[in-house]
Amino acid sequence: MPHPPLSDVIDFILSRAQERDLQAVLDAYKQRYKNLQDLRAAGLQVGDTIAIDNIKPAYLRGLTGTITQISGRHCTLELDEESTDQLRHTPRAKIRIPDTIKRYPVTGMPLTSCFKLGNGKAVPCKFCNKSVNATTAHRHDDGWVGDECCWDERLRATE
Repeated sequence: MPHPPLSDVIDFILSRAQERDLQAVLDAYKQRYKNLQDLRAAGLQVGDTIAIDNIKPAYLRGLTGTITQISGRHCTLELDEESTDQLRHTPRAKIRIPDTIKRYPVTGMPLTSCFKLGNGKAVPCKFCNKSVNATTAHRHDDGWVGDECCWDERLRATE
């Protein structure tokens, strides 16, 4: 049996769904989202270059580095020089990084918050969560904004 188009599902949610239907949709969404996070996390390996997203504290979002160790559902991430410098100068960060440190290790990073930067170097857009090209994405606050999806004149004025 073919699946209904996404537009039909959205139309059902917006115009015909009852409260119990919405709860079922919400539960299904949460389960699917968790499954996708777990699948992405399971594909990570030591040596992978990643971007951080979907984490609190928010000042860690958008930082990039290399996984140096994996222990269960967490990893140690060695931040690249640009991200180390950004973290060093983040007033909200409770981490004090000496100027002599070029690549700072972050321990206990949940693998579900790590997005692999492969050959195409993709990062998650902070607004729509689409995977976007890291070479054209824009750093904005504590994350990335996709040039092709969410970067507009209003955001461009903040550069």
